[in-house]
Amino acid sequence: EWVLESKKILDILYEDLTKEKVKPKGIESIEGEVSVFTFDSLNEMMKFWEDIIDDWYKHFKKGDYNINCWQGAHVWEGLLHLDKEKKIMGQLRKKRIKSYAISTGSTPLDRNLWRFYKNIGLKTRLYPSSSSFDKSYYVGTYGEIIVQAHYPEKLVKKLDSFFKKNKDIKHLDLNELTNIVNTKAKIKLTVIKNLAMAKQINKSIISQIV
Repeated sequence: EWVLESKKILDILYEDLTKEKVKPKGIESIEGEVSVFTFDSLNEMMKFWEDIIDDWYKHFKKGDYNINCWQGAHVWEGLLHLDKEKKIMGQLRKKRIKSYAISTGSTPLDRNLWRFYKNIGLKTRLYPSSSSFDKSYYVGTYGEIIVQAHYPEKLVKKLDSFFKKNKDIKHLDLNELTNIVNTKAKIKLTVIKNLAMAKQINKSIISQIV
C-alpha cells in the first residue's frame, strides 16, 4: 500500500485549490503548480494522461530527472491503447529513463499485461491490495510532474469484474472493456509540478520493488 503521507499532502492541495475543474484543450492547458481537469469517461481521461507522458518524453533532455513511477490497480490501457503504449514506452530505453510500477491488482490478466511492460524495460511488482483506496487511486510521476486520478466506485467494480473474468489475453471480451471505459462518469485528474513531492512518491514506490 502506498505511502499515505503523500496522499495527505495531495489532499491539502485539493482543499486549498480554488481553480475551476475544466476539460483540457491540450497539454497547454496545464498551468502553474497544480491543474485539475474533469473528463466524461475513463477513456477520455487516459488519452490525455498518455499525451502528458508523450509530451514529457518529447521534451526530455540529458541531465533531466530521469525517474518514472506508477501505481494503480489495472493497466487496462495496455489492452485498448496498445500501439500508443508501445510508442510511448519505447522511449524508455532511448531516453535512459528508469521506470518502476506497482500493480495492486494481481489477476492472471494483470500478470500477463505486466509481462509486456517488463519486457520493454519497466521494473514491476504485483502488490495485491483489497483496500478501496488502492483499487480507485492511480498515480504516475514523470520527472517533476505528478499525475493522479480517482476512479468512481462503480467503474472500479466493473474493472475488477472484467479482470477476474478474463484470464487469457487471447480470449478477451474487448467490447465489454470498451463499454466500461467509455461509460459516462465524471473523472477528475490532477496534474502537479513539484519535484520534491515526485521524489517522495518515487521513493515509496521504488522501496517496494528493489
